[in-house]
Amino acid sequence: MIYFGKADSLQILSSHNLRLTSFTYLPKTNILPISATGLSPLKWDAPSLPMLSALNITRLEVSRLSQVGARAFAHLLSLIEDDPTLDSASVDISWLDDGLCALIGKACRKARRLQIGSEGTRLGDKGIINVLDACEHLEEFSLVDAQGLPNFDFRWL
Repeated sequence: MIYFGKADSLQILSSHNLRLTSFTYLPKTNILPISATGLSPLKWDAPSLPMLSALNITRLEVSRLSQVGARAFAHLLSLIEDDPTLDSASVDISWLDDGLCALIGKACRKARRLQIGSEGTRLGDKGIINVLDACEHLEEFSLVDAQGLPNFDFRWL
């Protein structure tokens, strides 16, 4: 389990930096492939990620979220979906399903830029449609290392 500093670092960040509008957690990637090192990339459980809901975040970038981190991310999204302020979001997550895609769409409905990466689960047509239907202001949409897309018919959009 990886913590952003101490377990309560995001709580401290959210309570002492009320003007913060951007949060990024992008750990360095392994230089050597997993097969060469025998180690899988570390994943972040992000236990305090929902604390960011207290801020007026307009840009959010998080990567290497574990399955537990995905639940923390979903909780954050559910806290901000009624009054979303995100203009730009990027997420790299191990666990992604249609329900989480729907939450991403609701919480990012004002976003102009959205990037989703998921190397651990298949991303299906319904998940993508959930996101794109909700994000009316989207100008840039990127899928990175997303599995399950070869059969997606982008003409539906």
